[in-house]
Amino acid sequence: MLRGTRGAALFGARLAATWSSNAVLYAVVAVLAVGFVLGAILLFVNWWSRRRAGTDESQVLERSATQPTQDPGSGRVKDKYSWLDEDEWKTDYGQLAKNYEAEKFLARPDSGGLMMKQTGGAGRSEKLLHYDVDKLTGWTALFHLSGTALHNTEIWLTCVGYWVLAVVFVLGARAIPFSEYHVHVQQGIERLTALTNFLAALIGFMLGLFVSILIARWWNCRIDCLENLFAALSDAQLFLAVRLGSSKEDVAIKETCLRYSLLVHRLVYYEIRSVDEAEFLTYLDNVGLAEADEIALLRARPAKASTVLVWIGKLYTALGHARKWQPVDMLHLDEQLSRARNAIGQVSAYTDTQLPFQYVHLLTFVVISCNLILCLDVGFSLGTALKPGSALDPVFVALEIFRVFVQPLAYHAFLRLGSELSNPFGFDFNDFPMYAHHCVLRREGLSISKAGEQLPKALGEK
Repeated sequence: MLRGTRGAALFGARLAATWSSNAVLYAVVAVLAVGFVLGAILLFVNWWSRRRAGTDESQVLERSATQPTQDPGSGRVKDKYSWLDEDEWKTDYGQLAKNYEAEKFLARPDSGGLMMKQTGGAGRSEKLLHYDVDKLTGWTALFHLSGTALHNTEIWLTCVGYWVLAVVFVLGARAIPFSEYHVHVQQGIERLTALTNFLAALIGFMLGLFVSILIARWWNCRIDCLENLFAALSDAQLFLAVRLGSSKEDVAIKETCLRYSLLVHRLVYYEIRSVDEAEFLTYLDNVGLAEADEIALLRARPAKASTVLVWIGKLYTALGHARKWQPVDMLHLDEQLSRARNAIGQVSAYTDTQLPFQYVHLLTFVVISCNLILCLDVGFSLGTALKPGSALDPVFVALEIFRVFVQPLAYHAFLRLGSELSNPFGFDFNDFPMYAHHCVLRREGLSISKAGEQLPKALGEK
């Protein structure tokens, strides 16, 4: 009786040990599987929400979203997107009336109030305009994927490959009886871990340099290229507003100059993007940015943006001769045109000159190699730790799962971020909002022109 009881107890202990090991293994696989499913569901929900938001053109910028709000915790005034609704300014748009009706500024906040977006649709891409720094640097960042580097299906599919490979290594390491073949698997695991740490340090240096260079390129594209272009075009408009009056002829000249300025800005983006020329020129006619004879001159012509700059220069030159402007005034206008042309050239230089191919390839090669070795390291570590009869360390298991889940995801997310930052003039969500800039340039230029026509009493009429 006693012998039977001991036998049953010994059998139960062995069964419990085996079941415990199997249960942990099944739990690891289940956790990875649930992560895959939840990730797929989350990506689908974000894609569906973006699709619905992009097709809803009736949503406009809410006034409450543009008003400065006070943080109750710190008492400071929070940042806001500096946009004034054009509908509040009732004025005569003249030659730009058609363009104003066809290309009104459309923006909306997202459901959580984290971001202000340029509304997509009608030839526009959904773009980020402004985000709430306080929310983004808080817990919201952990649960928000839309518009981030992690909101990319290719990244997740790439990482799924790593995770599946890690599970295969776990099952293989658990099934192979290393002790029977006199294989010192623990020493091999330690060497794999050392190699992984070495490659991770190398990647940290290379990836940090990669991202910092691309962020600097992105900022230079905004300041040295777009801002210089905006400043040159606005300064030329300011020059005309000061010297021309409110007669029909003068108003028509200022409106033509502003329309050409907007056309230059639009053509800068066209020359960078892969857009069909015939469709694009037809669109310019439909939105009132170019007339039929101007479209005929631009068709099949290279350097379209610079061509329109020449038109602006010819307009100034003819006007200067007719109004007998001083040579110094003409020199100032020539400098602004040269400044605008240099800005256009810098845009082409940045977008046509990528980072060295060898550097990007080497960085990607090291990242993939490190991730593969990481999968092998984690797979053998968990496989040997989950063998029947092995002492179970739940903390070690959890950390290994976290390592193989986060590290490949972070590496490929930074690589993807770099590829988007390399050319901010495209259609990606975080690229420069072309239509928003167009509306700002149109509003500012028109306001400057009207300022010279509607003077306060202190200045009087001349």
